[in-house]
Amino acid sequence: MDPYEAKTLVALLYTSDEGVLERALVTMANLATMEHNQNNLREAGCLLRLQNLLSHTKNEVRLAAVRALGNMALNDQNQREMKVIFNNSWSLFTINSDNIMNRNVSYLRRLLHIPEEECRLENS
Repeated sequence: MDPYEAKTLVALLYTSDEGVLERALVTMANLATMEHNQNNLREAGCLLRLQNLLSHTKNEVRLAAVRALGNMALNDQNQREMKVIFNNSWSLFTINSDNIMNRNVSYLRRLLHIPEEECRLENS
């Protein structure tokens, strides 16, 4: 994926069409398994948008976003940026009745090396 394609894919993350949004997130998660793509997607601005999608009203969108973030978190530079982005926002998506979502968020938290205590403090 080149930088232009990354920007185009990130632009799709702003659509109101939930079907297109889910497909874009699945595509992003798949592409984010390669470091070159992770870098291009980060530079295109996907990390903040993915974080915002974690509070989407549709569960399938939230789950696809956390999966994309999980693959993006396999990159050291992305991890550094994600720690800054997520520093004060865990409470937005850690309180959730969906066990699959909670497991994925927990996996993401561990990838970013964020202690569980920090998440608990924010939810208190």
